Order: sequence, then C-alpha cells, then structure tokens
Amino acid sequence: MVYVYVMAVAGVSADELTARGRRAAESLMTDLVRVSRASGGPVTDPVTGVVSVPSVVVYEGIGRVQSRQTEAETVDGVQVYVLSSLVVQLPVHVSPLVDDEVQVVESVMDPLLVGRVFRVKGSPRKSHATMTRCEAEEVAA
Repeated sequence: MVYVYVMAVAGVSADELTARGRRAAESLMTDLVRVSRASGGPVTDPVTGVVSVPSVVVYEGIGRVQSRQTEAETVDGVQVYVLSSLVVQLPVHVSPLVDDEVQVVESVMDPLLVGRVFRVKGSPRKSHATMTRCEAEEVAA
C-alpha cells in the first residue's frame, strides 16, 4: 500500500501501476496452458468401462505453475512427509472456478511440466490484481 501511495504522489495512478504490474506478470508466463471445466456428469464407455467427465475449454493461453512453499518433517533422520503448495498463475482476465482443470500444453522453461494437470482448489479475487493466482493440486495420472 505504501508503494502505491508513494508512486501516486509521484504522478503515477493506481490504475497505471496495476497495468504495469499486469504486463510484468504476464511477461513471466511462458507456459501455454488449457483450462477446462466439466460440462456434464460422469459418462461410462460401455465398451471399455472407462469413466470420463465431458468438459469444455474455457481458456487457452499463457500461464505459469509455481510452488509456493514446501515443508518437510524429519524424524530420526528419516523424512516423514512433504507438503507443497502449488499455484497456477493466469492473466487477470481469466476467472477459473473451483474444480476446473489446468493442463500444461507447452513449457519452454520446464518440459517436464508438459501434460501435467492441476485442479483448481481456489481462485480468490482482489482489487489491483496483477494476475489470477489459483491454489491448485496436481491430478494423478
């Protein structure tokens, strides 16, 4: 808040600062992602027995996957568990819903991300957002 106030006094509006922040955030989104949303209930293939959920693509474009934090507990020299909080970052105009799935289609910086799917757990909104940050979990293959 202080930074916005100081810049506003220097003649730069909050709107301009937000626009600059959005351009900067999007410049770091080097992955191509696809956001899909379920469009119906589960369907079972009568031949294979495979259950699938029909979906519709609601966004395809730039994005980024980041790990927010990792915690591990070690007991007697043995690692007991690791928790990692994942965040999918999208342009601010993208508004995913809980349970939407984000698939990484291309990734120049980390080719091992390609094909991985993340389920949106939350997508909080805020004033002056520079990106949409989605709390996510990886979907097991």
